[in-house]
Amino acid sequence: MGMSKMKMFESAHLGPLQVKNRLVLVPVTTCLASETGGVTQPLIDYYAERAKGGVGTIITEVTCVDYPLGVTASINLTLHDNSYVGGHNFLTEAVHTYGTKIFCQLEHAGRQTTPSSIKGLQPVAPSAIPCKFLNVMPRELTTLEVEEIVQKFIEAAGRAKTAGYDGI
Repeated sequence: MGMSKMKMFESAHLGPLQVKNRLVLVPVTTCLASETGGVTQPLIDYYAERAKGGVGTIITEVTCVDYPLGVTASINLTLHDNSYVGGHNFLTEAVHTYGTKIFCQLEHAGRQTTPSSIKGLQPVAPSAIPCKFLNVMPRELTTLEVEEIVQKFIEAAGRAKTAGYDGI
């Protein structure tokens, strides 16, 4: 038992990255983003405090690639355009101050959202089958729309890299 506890505090590799320990902050919805999905000082403080506390790797809460259609909740981080990169850069720099790695969790809510969360729009999905939990009928995406969402993930991943994230 003592040896396994010690291993938790040893450095490790995640692919090509070396992390200071094996403690990972998994994604948690904070509702600390701005109403339009921007990084706020309270959000930076939240993640920086966890890094300061010794976590080796942080995975952000969901970060939308298609605002507002792809948000999960009414307050949701986003990286859907370049204007959000600066705020994310402040976040990554704050976390890196403590030697912690930070990964950006990119997402599109698809059918797992509600019109009230996406400014009155109808959720979208690969097929017109509602989420069993939310029971809201989504609009079926066209093949072109699916390809556009794939492109939005690619573009958001590039923005995350520019903002200083260690991974996606």
